[in-house]
Amino acid sequence: MKLLTVITARGGSKRLPNKNLLKINNKSLLELSISFAKKIVSTEEIIVSTDSEKIAKEAKKLGINVPWLRPKYLSNDKSKSIDAVLHAVNWYQKNISKVDGVLLLQPTSPFRKISSFQKALKKFKNNNCDSVISVNKVHSHPLWCFKKNGIYIEPYEKTFKGLTIRSQDLNPVYTVNGNLYLVKTKYLTSNKSFYGKKTCPLILNSTEEIIDIDTKEDLNFARMCKKKQ
Repeated sequence: MKLLTVITARGGSKRLPNKNLLKINNKSLLELSISFAKKIVSTEEIIVSTDSEKIAKEAKKLGINVPWLRPKYLSNDKSKSIDAVLHAVNWYQKNISKVDGVLLLQPTSPFRKISSFQKALKKFKNNNCDSVISVNKVHSHPLWCFKKNGIYIEPYEKTFKGLTIRSQDLNPVYTVNGNLYLVKTKYLTSNKSFYGKKTCPLILNSTEEIIDIDTKEDLNFARMCKKKQ
C-alpha cells in the first residue's frame, strides 16, 4: 500500500503567531511532524503544504518536498484543511504517482507514537473502513451539557434525562483530537471528507498524544509534558 503523508502548515495564526515554527525542546512543531513522518514513509512520500516561505525553507532543509507555496485562496482564516489536502494530493498524483491512501499530520499535534500509527494502519487495512481518525474520550458528556436560551439554560441534547443520571451509566463519547487522519485516496477525492459511515476510530488515551496546540497555554503545557518524558 502506497501512502502519501501530507503535512499542512499554514503561516498565519492570529492566536499564536508563527505557530508551526514555535519550538518544543529545540524542535519546531513542523520538524516534530516531519521527523515522525520520516519514520513511517520515505521522504519522497511526504509533502508539506504551506503558504509561508519560512516554513517551506525549514521543510526543504529537512529534505522534504515543497513543490509550491499554497495558493492564497487556500491559506486564509476561513480556508478548510481538507481543501489544502486535496490540492496536495491532486498535484502529487498528477506529477509524481498514484497513492492508495493519504495520511494527514498537523504540526499542532506534537506528540505521536509509532505504535499508535501502526494500530491505525492495521485498522485501515483489515476493517474495510474508508478512514481512520484519532479520537479520545470526553469528560464533559453531551447529555450533561447546556446552552443558553435568553436568561435561562436548556439541555443541549433533546434526550436529556437530568443531572441525576450516574456517569457510569452514560455511554462513552469521543471527540476528534487531530493527531492523525488516514483515508483512502478514492474516498477522499470523491467525498472531500475524512469522515464517513465507514470511519474507524483510533482511540488515544495518553495525555500527550491528544494535545492540540492552538494557544500559548497549549504550547506551555506541551513543553511541560516534554520535560517530564
